[in-house]
Amino acid sequence: MLKTNLPKWHTYCDNTTAINALCFTYGNTTIYYSYQTPVAFEVDGVLTVRVNEWGNTTGKHINAIDGGNNKGARIMGAEFESRLQWIMDESWVIN
Repeated sequence: MLKTNLPKWHTYCDNTTAINALCFTYGNTTIYYSYQTPVAFEVDGVLTVRVNEWGNTTGKHINAIDGGNNKGARIMGAEFESRLQWIMDESWVIN
């Protein structure tokens, strides 16, 4: 029998069309998307959130992820993308 270890997905925000607020979990890593753009990721319970560089809907999505209470902890796009790339390279390797 073929055993697969596929990512699990669910929606994280109920104030939008579900397909526009998906997150995917693989192992200990979850990546949150607003539409097709990654806006946050969580590894071993540590959440990293990107600043909102788009509009109101993405802002609502981001607030749904982190509660909107600590906007000062969000990081700029280039730093977010660099960290996410490292996470993807290290965490999502399928053996």
